[in-house]
Amino acid sequence: DWRLIADTGDADDALAEFIARLADLEQIGAPGGRASYSQVGFSIVARIIEKVTGLTFERAVQTLVLEPLELRNTFYELREVKSRTAAFGHNADENGQLIV
Repeated sequence: DWRLIADTGDADDALAEFIARLADLEQIGAPGGRASYSQVGFSIVARIIEKVTGLTFERAVQTLVLEPLELRNTFYELREVKSRTAAFGHNADENGQLIV
């Protein structure tokens, strides 16, 4: 299985840095020969939104989507969540145990 885990930090250029690293990845199969879920496509779309709007993806979503819809409880970072009523993502550790 292919996993792309790249810590590019949380600065305004983190998404651009992540996208730049994609060019260095090895192709693991012929196009159309294998399918595997990845969120890279969403990251590419997010970067396109940054380039078109001139804003960070987070600021663009906040300005163009969340504020007009008056969605005040939508967050990107765990540190922004002020309540235990939120759902959190999780991964499996090397022993198969789920971790948040």
